[in-house]
Amino acid sequence: MTYSTMVIGRHFKVNGPDCEFFGTKARSFDTGHLGVSLLGIAYSVIEHDDVLAAYRTAVAEDIQAGNGDKIAKLILPPYGAMVLYHVQYVTPVHLKMADEGPSSIDIPNVNIDDRNLLVRIVDNPRQPVVTADADGNIL
Repeated sequence: MTYSTMVIGRHFKVNGPDCEFFGTKARSFDTGHLGVSLLGIAYSVIEHDDVLAAYRTAVAEDIQAGNGDKIAKLILPPYGAMVLYHVQYVTPVHLKMADEGPSSIDIPNVNIDDRNLLVRIVDNPRQPVVTADADGNIL
């Protein structure tokens, strides 16, 4: 993986392979795994493939329910942004275009399975992965 740009926002900071969203920190290890720390002390290793599978499942379930044409947003907890950054679905270019609210970060034009979505990262580590329409209504 190639990382070359530092980008700092009000609620995030990325610097090379390391990133932080709403105080939750992540570090990319040489093994290719991603470590996430809520307290900034110890890192728990997460499998980004499992997390990406959950995102794909959320989108697939909405498509199966007949809402495929309505999906415009993917709403995720902070570690969700870290996974997307780690696998380079979210890049420094995306983050430079991000719109930060008081408790969310909207990252535009994130391509997930050939769908350009707005990814909303919320300041809630327990936020379930959900999809929403363009108005923010949960599908």
